[in-house]
Parts: sequence; C-alpha cells; structure tokens
Amino acid sequence: MPRDRVLAALFLVVSAALVAAMPGWRSADPPPAYAMPIAEFIAWQQSVAASGTDSADVPVLAQRFGFTPALELRAGQTYRLHLATVDVVHSATLAGREILLTPGTVQVITITPRLGEALVLQCGEYCGLGHSRMRAAIQVAK
Repeated sequence: MPRDRVLAALFLVVSAALVAAMPGWRSADPPPAYAMPIAEFIAWQQSVAASGTDSADVPVLAQRFGFTPALELRAGQTYRLHLATVDVVHSATLAGREILLTPGTVQVITITPRLGEALVLQCGEYCGLGHSRMRAAIQVAK
C-alpha cells in the first residue's frame, strides 16, 4: 500500500474518532440554568459589587473580550458562579468543565476553591479577534 494511502486512511480514522468524541467535550451534566434579562443581571452584579458582601452567589458577566468582575474567592468556601453573556455566544471553561453561555440565559457552576489552587476562567467558544485573550485569573485567598 503506498504511503499516501496509509496517511489518508490514518487521517480518516483519527478524524472519525474526534467527531465521535465531540458530544463528550462539553460537560456531561449540564449546569443549572435560568432566564434573566441582561439589564436585571447587570443591576444585580452592580449591587453585589457596591455592597461588598461576601456572598456565595457571584454574578459574572462575559463579554468581548473578558469576564467581570475580577474574582477573589476564599479557600474552602463553596460558591455558585452565575455566568451570563451580554453580547454573543461564549463559553466558560473552569476547573475542567466547559459551559456554553448564550445571551438571555444564566448558567450556574458551583466551585469550592482550595488554597494555592490556580483557577482560570477562559472562553472556549470563538467570539472574535480578541478571543485568545479572553481569560481571567481567579485569586484564592485564606
């Protein structure tokens, strides 16, 4: 069998395996989600930021090309990150899970950070030219 045919067959086998694995790339158990108008979500986010309370429910907004607010979480405390997008489809990859973010829907992901853990929130859905820079480090404090 000529080398070109072997390479073509290998390419087809690898491609078929990747296509078959695609459904498992996103989280098998979708996180809880609910509908909320974006203006209401932004107002909630601003009120949380203004009050400075250390709530377990943290609203996080994704928009080209970043996540707000900057997060500093306490080690050992459980948080529910409420993620929403204001402009286009994004995804949020955090702690080995990826969730799809669509305008008008809030996705909830629960995390309990550990001291010394490096948490990075990153967009995994191409959203424009600045997509590769759309990431936020989450600080974990005592």
